[in-house]
Amino acid sequence: MHTDIRLLLCTTLVFHAFGLEVKKRYEFENVIGGAGSARTPWRSAASGNSSLHMFKGDQIQLTLCADVAMTLSIDGLIYSNDGESDTIDVSVKYSTGVFFPYGTVFTEETSGGWGKFWNSFKSSVPFPATPLFLTPCTNTTLRLTVNVADCYGSEFDALDVTLSTNVANETLWCDAKLIYAANPTPCAV
Repeated sequence: MHTDIRLLLCTTLVFHAFGLEVKKRYEFENVIGGAGSARTPWRSAASGNSSLHMFKGDQIQLTLCADVAMTLSIDGLIYSNDGESDTIDVSVKYSTGVFFPYGTVFTEETSGGWGKFWNSFKSSVPFPATPLFLTPCTNTTLRLTVNVADCYGSEFDALDVTLSTNVANETLWCDAKLIYAANPTPCAV
């Protein structure tokens, strides 16, 4: 009888440990220190009331850290766009030091707004790629590169992800940096 109860409890714990889904969000204005600068304009519809203005050739590198082994799936890139469709390529670097392609986001065209669509945020579709596997031994880097854009680019609000284990935001998002385009568009600030 006691063995049956222990087995049932053990099975339940294992099921919950591996079936856990935790939603997390990274606010892109945090890449350069918060809201209110030329690159992080105030936006009332943005989740953190600000977004990060990205131009053709710009890159964001997010370093992901884990204190336990877990999987991470990208649910969507929250963005706004006031112009032609832009293309954002997402790549991943594990301990090998080499980035490999992970997915592409095509922003929705919203031409004719003359600035009115910057406060209208949309989510890309979830990434169909295999979830990333994070371990405590190595860091994983996500790179988002704006490869195709009009002069005005896009604004990134947040990145939504699902984890297989709960981890503190300070642990998960352990580093972030903006790498400015080598040849910026005339509209870049």
